[in-house]
Amino acid sequence: MAYIEVHPDWVCDVLSPSTARLGRTDKLAALQELAAQLGLTAAQCAYMGDDDIDAAAIAWAGIGISVPAAMPAPLQAADYVTARPAGQGAVREV
Repeated sequence: MAYIEVHPDWVCDVLSPSTARLGRTDKLAALQELAAQLGLTAAQCAYMGDDDIDAAAIAWAGIGISVPAAMPAPLQAADYVTARPAGQGAVREV
């Protein structure tokens, strides 16, 4: 699994172990903590997920993204649903 960090200058990097939010079930809280740490607003964040525990973070982010075979809650919360399925280029599409 890749963890992406978006800097204020819109450069994306893979998160280091010190900033990755591993093992969290409250994805919204983890996203909000990371955004605060980086000085970002919700409007400056993108979040992609496919499970029920992702729905609140998808809705909170400025751009919420999901995949076609996601659970109903993240699909409903998403601003954008990829054409490609998870594991077959959905992240590259975004």
